[in-house]
Amino acid sequence: MLSNAASREDHDALADFETPSHQSLRITTEVWAADNGCFLGLDRPKFLAMLDKIAGQETRPKFVTVPDVVADHRATCATWHEWTREFKARDLPRAFVLQNGIGDDLNPAQAIPWGIVHALFIGGTTEFKLSPWVREAVRLANGNGVWVHMGRVNSVKRLRYAMEIGVDSIDGSGISRFAEKRARMLNFIDRARSGEFDDDHLAAGAARHAWELQEAA
Repeated sequence: MLSNAASREDHDALADFETPSHQSLRITTEVWAADNGCFLGLDRPKFLAMLDKIAGQETRPKFVTVPDVVADHRATCATWHEWTREFKARDLPRAFVLQNGIGDDLNPAQAIPWGIVHALFIGGTTEFKLSPWVREAVRLANGNGVWVHMGRVNSVKRLRYAMEIGVDSIDGSGISRFAEKRARMLNFIDRARSGEFDDDHLAAGAARHAWELQEAA
């Protein structure tokens, strides 16, 4: 969720985001988290190695994303149960990924395993991310003190949406790879924090202490 210290700007909206592809953890921020790399295909040995490294850190991550299957809720549920033992053995906070299909039959209060999740990760298609179902899930998470992260946020427009609905953090490949895009998004956060947009929901969202989570280089 954040670039390494050598390449990252000094901004309190940025935080570290580790992935299994990293040979070593480089935790440089108080708030940090870790992803599973499933978007490109899960590397089980590397993911397990990352879990071991995370378990040995003094600072606990906000969440570690449990392996999921892109745009497939049923398959994601299966992987959640498959990985429960590994996470519990290391006492790691688990993020459950919301994927397409979760809202087909149940509302968010019924569909999400609230009692055993430490965070929600909003995945799925763009249409799913922008749905009323996801908005309601975020509202419930906020009310229950559950951290909410949204993936694939690569524009100011999507960042604004995430902030308005109550998301706690975001990541996107564009944040890490393109300095100009990163600067535009950080500038928007600063402007929202200053109250420029006269929007209470936006100002509240911008005040959250960790926003753009960048993957280390």
